[in-house]
This record gives sequence, C-alpha cells and structure tokens, in this order.
Amino acid sequence: MPLNTFSKTAIRYKLKEGSNGCVLYVWEPADLTKTRVRPFLFMAKYPAKNREAAMELLNQYLKTHEQCLTESRWHEPSMRLGA
Repeated sequence: MPLNTFSKTAIRYKLKEGSNGCVLYVWEPADLTKTRVRPFLFMAKYPAKNREAAMELLNQYLKTHEQCLTESRWHEPSMRLGA
C-alpha cells in the first residue's frame, strides 16, 4: 500500500507477521537502470514485537521522512522566502 508524503515521493511498506513478532519493510520504489538492479532507491527492515508496534515504527518513519523532505525542499532556491 503506498503512502504519499509529497507529490513525487511514494513510500511503500509491507508487514510480515510471524511467530516471533512482526517485520516492517519500508522502501521507495524506483525504475530499474543499468546500475540499479533492484526496483527501489532504498529498503529498510525493522523487527517489531507485534503489528501495533510495527505501525508505530511506520508512523515515526513517515514523520521523519516528511520532515527531511520539507527541510531539503526549504534549501532549494525556489522554496526560500523572497525567492
């Protein structure tokens, strides 16, 4: 299920539940190229005790990701005040 944070950035996630808890996978999809052999820019794997803990991790990740995007966009010339 994609979760859109900004218009051109989609973060995807998957929860895998097992007998030892839950694993949250988070990634940003990307097209394959000559040098990119996997269909994502990054993938992170987070173990969690249960589904609720995994969803809390996901929410924290999305808040951090959104903040980083906001800060990086702020430094672009077109996003500065008075530009």
